[in-house]
Amino acid sequence: PAQPQAQNAHKGQFGDVGMVGGAAGMEGAAMLAASAALHSGAGRVMLHLLDSTERPAALAPDIMQRPLIAMESLRGALVAGCGGGNAIATVLPRLLQHPGPLVLDADALNGLAQDESLRHSLRARSALAATVLTPHPLELARLLGSSTAQVQADRIGAARQAAAQWQCLVVLKGSG
Repeated sequence: PAQPQAQNAHKGQFGDVGMVGGAAGMEGAAMLAASAALHSGAGRVMLHLLDSTERPAALAPDIMQRPLIAMESLRGALVAGCGGGNAIATVLPRLLQHPGPLVLDADALNGLAQDESLRHSLRARSALAATVLTPHPLELARLLGSSTAQVQADRIGAARQAAAQWQCLVVLKGSG
């Protein structure tokens, strides 16, 4: 059960989360991720939709829409890739410089799999802050240059290999 908050508690005491994703036609993924961060207890949740400057009507009023430059100066955790499409690859080099915790999901992982220089930047950022990769088996296979069957045959080994290779935490989605 959640602990009761102090009467004088405010959103600034519960951390910031930034979300970068939601390419055209995939805004829902980023909006859902932002909503999950808010409902999980984050104090302030900021969202940058990659292909939109207009506020979607369905966006919860307590989620702040921000330009990409605001995400770069965010002091809290940053989540990138939810519904990012190909557009996430263009901003990924900048996001890998984020000085705080970084969670890479979905299309951010696909962007990493396609670009060796991005994977090098991923490895180098271990000196900055924690990085968490959240692949499903196919995304992890792409990152490792293997097959989904190989990942599924040794899920823990594949996750450990990726964690060691890029000096990050790996949460491999799926059963087992």
